[in-house]
Amino acid sequence: MRTILAALLFAPSLAAAACFVHPDTGTTYCSAASECPQGTAWSHTQACVAAPVAAPTFCEGTASGSYSPTTSADINSKPVTFGGLGAPPAMWARVGGIVQVAGAVQYYALAAGVVQIHLSLPVATEFETFVDLAGTFAALFENSGGQVVGFVQGNTAVLHYPWARVGNEILRYSYTYRIKGC
Repeated sequence: MRTILAALLFAPSLAAAACFVHPDTGTTYCSAASECPQGTAWSHTQACVAAPVAAPTFCEGTASGSYSPTTSADINSKPVTFGGLGAPPAMWARVGGIVQVAGAVQYYALAAGVVQIHLSLPVATEFETFVDLAGTFAALFENSGGQVVGFVQGNTAVLHYPWARVGNEILRYSYTYRIKGC
């Protein structure tokens, strides 16, 4: 470094130049960051070095697929099946830290009253509040619908449906959530 500084200070032709290329290493040294060649960054040693490229994180990029959710803690419902009427189990897409899910679930209500179906998530996260996940669903036979919210204790999506009768129903749902930390 001393050799380079001495060359810049004592060689008149080099002192007037904004940058100096070290003859042994090929490193470019400049007096200001704005004088570094394109694609390089100015370091604390006044060297123009290759600009760092940040490694992609999980929260960047895209991914998608289909999955068969698992259910847990269901209320007033016999075991559910996914898809129904030729629909795929569930489709999901992640763009950055946002996940969108759509699918269908078929269940049998044991009695009139509230039915809750808890669905596993395609990309795991931890909810801080129930509004960290939001969506809607539509009932095929009853011609009504409801909301999908996050279940904090189990980190699942919950379809909460006031059901008026005993019987079979197919719910088509769509919801969105943010991956914690993204």
